[in-house]
Amino acid sequence: MDRSVLTTDFAIEDLATLYAEALANRLDLKSEQHRLEARRDDVTTATGNLWPRIDLYADWTRYNNQSPFRFGSQESQNWRYGYSVSWNVFDRMQTLAGRSQAKASARIAEYNLEQVRLDAQLEVRQLYNTMIEAREKTYVSNETVAQAQEEVRLAAERFRVGAGTTLDQINAQNNLASARAEEVRAIVEFLAAEVQMERAVGRFSLYTGQIDALQDE
Repeated sequence: MDRSVLTTDFAIEDLATLYAEALANRLDLKSEQHRLEARRDDVTTATGNLWPRIDLYADWTRYNNQSPFRFGSQESQNWRYGYSVSWNVFDRMQTLAGRSQAKASARIAEYNLEQVRLDAQLEVRQLYNTMIEAREKTYVSNETVAQAQEEVRLAAERFRVGAGTTLDQINAQNNLASARAEEVRAIVEFLAAEVQMERAVGRFSLYTGQIDALQDE
């Protein structure tokens, strides 16, 4: 097994920084924010029918009739402008109902956005805790591996001088293999949580190749 894929410095960023990055970059949050803005625009649109409507208009017409006769030519210009005011006072109840519905949709969008924010923070917090736990497991596993290696050395030395048996050596080797397996599991758990954290805060993963290599093994 290529252990280079397990190389990491076990660095964990500050939790507040991860929160802020997730809220700024996650696409699901941006989608909910756009949906909320659209619902608020719906409220503005629905409210517009409560007010009078003013229409302005203007046009200019120029007429030029060319003729070889002196009195046959005509040229004229005409300006026309004005405005109109309309107010649909008989549709106010329907407009008010539409505005109330639009406000309700906006409130639902606000709730959904807040819920997605809380879910994002919860996911980041859980992954953060997983990384902390995996890192501590790795540190403990490192010490266990060192102790197991020392046990292997002592078992070999005792066997050399006739104070130990082959079974003692086999047991020491088994303990070392178990300690190394636990160390690898802890490192893989940390790397997996690190990749998930990259996604949770809205980054492109830098470790996909590492995880694919681990899965291939």
